[in-house]
Amino acid sequence: MQPQDFWSKFHRLFHFSFWHCGICFDYKGDEIVWLFPWDRESWKQRYLSISFISVFRSLKDIDDMWLGYWESLTK
Repeated sequence: MQPQDFWSKFHRLFHFSFWHCGICFDYKGDEIVWLFPWDRESWKQRYLSISFISVFRSLKDIDDMWLGYWESLTK
């Protein structure tokens, strides 16, 4: 197993950590970054999904994206 730094261990234990542009947390199997206001391109873009590598306005928008993803796989 690879050696892990402090923040990797912290994230695995508490399911959130701090990143240079926001706060990372686990959300329904995805890793989400709540972006600091000064790092946002727009005030409406608050969340960065690591899985989709895209910025969203709300967690509901991320849920809708996952729903569309799963529906496209079952067609």
